[in-house]
Amino acid sequence: MTPQDDSTMKHLCPCGSHISLNECCRPILNNHRIAKTPERLMRSRFTAFSLRDEAHLLSTWADSTRPIALHLPPHSEQLWIKLIIISSDLALGGDTGSVHFQATSISSKRVLTLEERSRFIRERESWVYLDGVCNTQEKTLGANAPCPCGSNKKFKRCCKMRQETLR
Repeated sequence: MTPQDDSTMKHLCPCGSHISLNECCRPILNNHRIAKTPERLMRSRFTAFSLRDEAHLLSTWADSTRPIALHLPPHSEQLWIKLIIISSDLALGGDTGSVHFQATSISSKRVLTLEERSRFIRERESWVYLDGVCNTQEKTLGANAPCPCGSNKKFKRCCKMRQETLR
């Protein structure tokens, strides 16, 4: 990722597409049924976690596995900063798919890396999240360490600063 100034970063989509939120995931967040592929839906769900959009997360979850509610922590406790799509595919016939991804969040001086192989299905002609196999790693991050978002800045000058401004 090329480092960008803070004003540009605020308008980029959190999913890592390097285009604006309004051109990328915002249309899917506003109309939950328009994600054309499991990967597009996964990107919108990461963005929804990042923006704390519980309505989108619940409406894009399969009926059979959807929780009643989510208890998303506030930005000051957890900030989702990076998404990497490792692979994605559609099964022959096109009604099931999977996305293997890695997502990174920070809370205080801890970095959480979540790697998941998610399964998606079509329900009422829309893609929805079914379930996933998840592996997490957590580590402490020093203020002078490189920021895990990939900006090539020190953590204390990048995402730590963003997290503190949200408190």
